[in-house]
Amino acid sequence: MIDMQAKTSHFDETFPGQQRIVDFGSIQKRATDALNSLYTFFGKDLRESFSDTRGNPSERSKTILAQFKNVRVNELFAHSWGTEVVYLGIMNGSIIPPKKLVIMGVPESNEEKWRMLAAYTGIEVHVIGFEWDKARMVGNLALKFKSGLPEDTVSLRKLWDEKCATRAMTHIECADPDRFVQKKFDYNIHVTPPRGPKETFIKETIRGILDHDRLLYYTYLSNRNLFNKTVAQLEAPQLPLIKAEENRILAEALAEARAMLAEANAAAKAVADAEASERERQETERQRELMREALEKISNSPALVPASPTQQPTDAGGQKTIVFAIMLPNVKDFAVASCRNPGQIRLTEDITRPYESILFLPSDYQVVDRLEAGLGECERRLFRKLVEVMRQGGGRNVTRLWVEEAVRYYTPAPPRQDQTYASPPTEPEKPREPGCSPENGVWGCPK
Repeated sequence: MIDMQAKTSHFDETFPGQQRIVDFGSIQKRATDALNSLYTFFGKDLRESFSDTRGNPSERSKTILAQFKNVRVNELFAHSWGTEVVYLGIMNGSIIPPKKLVIMGVPESNEEKWRMLAAYTGIEVHVIGFEWDKARMVGNLALKFKSGLPEDTVSLRKLWDEKCATRAMTHIECADPDRFVQKKFDYNIHVTPPRGPKETFIKETIRGILDHDRLLYYTYLSNRNLFNKTVAQLEAPQLPLIKAEENRILAEALAEARAMLAEANAAAKAVADAEASERERQETERQRELMREALEKISNSPALVPASPTQQPTDAGGQKTIVFAIMLPNVKDFAVASCRNPGQIRLTEDITRPYESILFLPSDYQVVDRLEAGLGECERRLFRKLVEVMRQGGGRNVTRLWVEEAVRYYTPAPPRQDQTYASPPTEPEKPREPGCSPENGVWGCPK
């Protein structure tokens, strides 16, 4: 049932083993070794146990705690002096707080320090002590001469707050002591020991003298169902909390994903709009380049070359003459802008230019056909109307009101959605009269 066992006592390592062949000299040597071992046991174990009780980790406890570094534990059971090693390990961050901690045979009566451990870790803590446990009595007596950890809440809180600042560097977070749940903490050091398994006379005698036997504590815990819970049973109370945390994380992830998607869509739309604007600009530039090439060919025609190559054609009043085909891209842009924003139009110089300063050519309609490709109904019709008006000499008569009325006339009315289609009424057919009559046509008439 236990995956790992760590012993804090020096006794098992120093006590000599059995020998088969024994002589007088060996008996004397074994007696000396036994006395030295007992001295080492009581000297080292007691000295180090009280050092750990006062909050100063001994070399032995440091060696034990090194085995638990970065180890996740479901249930941790500690007995006697090992309880002090576990307390220091959890407080200092050397031991990751387990899901359940069971403390047996505490060497001194300090309920508040275990309550603070439960409060600052948030774990389930059970402290069990037999009523006449001699180890606890000796520990309480020794601490009267050498103080251990504080017993008041204020001092313990200050100590734990200082340790929590150090534990943060080991990535072991402290719980909020103000949210401590009392039902997760059980402190009872006045338990009557149960009857344990049958042992030899010597072990039975020692057990009865000390009331500190670990197997008796395990028997008591088994009777209370504290020693045989499965991992699934231990994790069952945490499953709703884990599920709620999963839902919270999922909701945050979905919200972040939606925000990122909306941002990506907005960026994509901005890029698409920019590309469409750039394509439109390039198309306009291409049309104008074609116009320049066509005009260059026209201007090189012998019939249109002026007397002086450095001068532009002029009318009788000294006004410069402009070839109409050069103006057509601007006229098209004016028609498009007028149809899209009829209330914000501004008449341009090309629209109001005097008729006498414009040179019209037969090839103008070819340019018009190319420019009106892809235009909407309003834009195309208004563009055509402006071309006709200007060619007939009415460009000076074009006003903002004239353009607004033309746009209103060329813009198709939206279909009405509140009326259903009704077929036109039909008159009932008149019955034909017998005989020769116009209604009967040739029927009934004599040949």
